[in-house]
Amino acid sequence: MLVGCSKIYITPVDPMPLGGFDFRVGEYKRVAMPIHCRCLVLNQSVAIVSLELLFVGEAVTKEIRQRAASHPQLKHLNVQICATHSHSSFQTEYGHSPRLGEVNHDYCQTLVEWVIEALLKAQHNQEPAQIRSARSTCDFGVHRRVVNAQGCVEMAPNPNVAFDNSAHIWQFVSLSGQVKALMVHNHCHPTISAENSLSGEYPGVVSDVIEQNYPNAVCLFLQGFCGDIRPNLSRSNQFYRGDFGDVAQLGKQLANNYLAALTTSIERIPTATCCYREETVDLPLARRFTAEQLTNYQADFAPDDIHFEWAEQQLIRLEKASEDNSTTPSTHPVKLGWLNICDVIKLVTINAEVVNEYQRYITESIDSEALAVGYSNGMIGYIATAEQINQGGYEADLSSYYFYLPSTFDQTVETSLKLALANLILEK
Repeated sequence: MLVGCSKIYITPVDPMPLGGFDFRVGEYKRVAMPIHCRCLVLNQSVAIVSLELLFVGEAVTKEIRQRAASHPQLKHLNVQICATHSHSSFQTEYGHSPRLGEVNHDYCQTLVEWVIEALLKAQHNQEPAQIRSARSTCDFGVHRRVVNAQGCVEMAPNPNVAFDNSAHIWQFVSLSGQVKALMVHNHCHPTISAENSLSGEYPGVVSDVIEQNYPNAVCLFLQGFCGDIRPNLSRSNQFYRGDFGDVAQLGKQLANNYLAALTTSIERIPTATCCYREETVDLPLARRFTAEQLTNYQADFAPDDIHFEWAEQQLIRLEKASEDNSTTPSTHPVKLGWLNICDVIKLVTINAEVVNEYQRYITESIDSEALAVGYSNGMIGYIATAEQINQGGYEADLSSYYFYLPSTFDQTVETSLKLALANLILEK
C-alpha cells in the first residue's frame, strides 16, 4: 500500500470567537495549544483530512473537493474532510445558529488553501508501507443522559448505559521500518473544558503525544459516534467543566492507552483495493410547518430565545422557497460515505452528530470491523434513537433549534438510518 501524510498549522493570526458553548462569548483569550490539519493519502486514490475544529462546514467541504477535482495532481482523489469536534475550536458551518459559534468567512477561505496544501504534500510523499492495527479503550467517557423522577431528561452521568468505548489505532510503517503515519479513532465528546482558550481539546493532545513518541510521523484523529457520550468529569452525579490541565491529563491518558496497545499490534495484509461510495439519504422529520404556524409558534417566545430565533430562520427559508413549497420539508438529507481501505480499515462517514447506539448497531448487526466517523463532509445536527426522541432532551429535541433543522426528527429516523447504513456497507 502507498501512504503519504502531512501536517499543516491552521491556527489563525488573530483571535476569533470559539464554537461549541452558547454561554462562552468574545474572542479566545489565549492559545492553549496550536491547532492543525492532518492529512493521509492512500494508494493515490483516497485522502482523509482531520481538522481540529468543532465542525467542518458543507460549503468548505464543497470548495475543497472542487479545488481538488480541478487540480491535475489531486483530481483522482476521493477526499474525506473530518472534524475532531473540538469544543475549544472554530465553527465553519454557515447553516447553524451563531450560538454554536460565529463563522469567520476569511478564515474559511484560508482553511481551504491550507487543506489543498496539505493534500499536495501528502500526495507527493507517498511510499510503500505496511499497516499494523491495535485496539484499546477510551476509559474516561460516560453516557450523558438521565431520565429524572419527573420523567425529564437531564444531562448527567449515567454509567448504567453501555456504549462502545473502544479505541482503535492503525500504524503505517515504511519498508525501512520507520513509522510514517498513525490514525486513531474513538467515541467521546471533546468537552472537558469550556475555557475561552483555543486548542484541539483532548483529541489534539492525543495526536501530539503520539507524534512525540514517533517524531517523524503524523497522527490523525477520527471522532466516532459520540452524540450522547461525554468525559466523566463529575461530582455528586453532576458534570463539571475542567480546565486545560484536565484536557492535557485525559488526552495523555488516552494517548498512553493507544501507545501501550501498539506493543501488541498485528500486521494487517491488504486483500482488496480501496473502495469509496457516497449516498444521500432523506430522513423523516416529525412535523411540517406553514408560515402561519411558525408565526404563532414564534409569538410564544422572547426574542432572545433560541426557539424564537429558529422560527425566524424557518420563516426566511419559506419566503425564499418556491411558491409550490408552502410548508417546511417533511424530510432532511444526510450524506453517508463508505470507505473500505483494502479490507483493513473500514469507515462509515456522516455529516451529522450521531448517538453511540448506531455504532453498536453497525458492529453487532452489519460489520464488526466497520467504524463510524461523524462530523464529516458537513454538519446537519444530531441524530438520536427512537427511544431518545420519545424521552426528549438536548440531543433529540433542543439541538434541532440550534442547528436550524426544519423540525425535530421523527422516531422512525432510527429505522431509516439503520437501513441506510446496512445498504451502504453491504452493497457489493
